[in-house]
Amino acid sequence: MQVVLYSAGYQRLDHSAFVAFVQRENLVVADLRLKPVSRNFEWNKNAMATLLGDHYVWIEELGNLNYRGGPIVLKDEAMGLAKLWALLRRQSVVVLCVCA
Repeated sequence: MQVVLYSAGYQRLDHSAFVAFVQRENLVVADLRLKPVSRNFEWNKNAMATLLGDHYVWIEELGNLNYRGGPIVLKDEAMGLAKLWALLRRQSVVVLCVCA
């Protein structure tokens, strides 16, 4: 089985188109934000989890402790990558962050 790892920054994404892509391709969304909240409600953790169910996972460990500025420092890189790898063993994944 071939799996694909996609990356997406939601700042410039159309939410409906993104969700349609995730559903059409049967992807898991791995949310990499340290704090999965947004001014745009539809990108909040609870909204995404409600909409996508088992196709949404928050991997807090890959969140950037310096998300407000400074060099990237992941909360727990080893644990976060282990979780991401476990997802990729089952199916294709799109990693989600706030980036443009």
